[in-house]
Amino acid sequence: MRVGEALLTLPAPTTVDTTSVAVVIDAVETEMTTRLMAGGGGAASSSNASTSSSVSPLPLPLPIEAMPFAIDASLSLAANVGRLVAAALRRQLLPSEVTAIHDALDTASGVLQEGDATTRRALLSSNVLTALTNPGASFLWAASVERSEGGIESVEAFTTGIISNCSDVASVLFASAMGM
Repeated sequence: MRVGEALLTLPAPTTVDTTSVAVVIDAVETEMTTRLMAGGGGAASSSNASTSSSVSPLPLPLPIEAMPFAIDASLSLAANVGRLVAAALRRQLLPSEVTAIHDALDTASGVLQEGDATTRRALLSSNVLTALTNPGASFLWAASVERSEGGIESVEAFTTGIISNCSDVASVLFASAMGM
């Protein structure tokens, strides 16, 4: 069975053609070596261009299957939010998207959590179960879950939404504390 067909088969086959796997591994290694030699971008010279044209293009990764999301207690609050977003988008997150989520979590927790940036980052990187004992982190998690429930259009929409939700919660908490 070919590698692509094996990956698309549910349930997964118990045997896979190891020759096909070896061919795919060789193609990936050749392509990555070519890209690294060319500086990560396109071909830098005609010799690199001829090498990269001899390698067949690799298919784009398939989207992540929709599975029920569950908190991973071994990970941090920030990592679980990233997993939640990836599950809602049904794909792996790009490194820039992970950074955007972490920045938004830091900003959103800043309106809910006392302390400086170091305190907020420590809370976001702490074990999710420990973090959720903190009211600010609990509001942040709730905002993240709420934003992901109806689906997520983009990471940008998600990050804007959780910052907005946390700002709204902070406003209500402030007004409540002031007796309004």
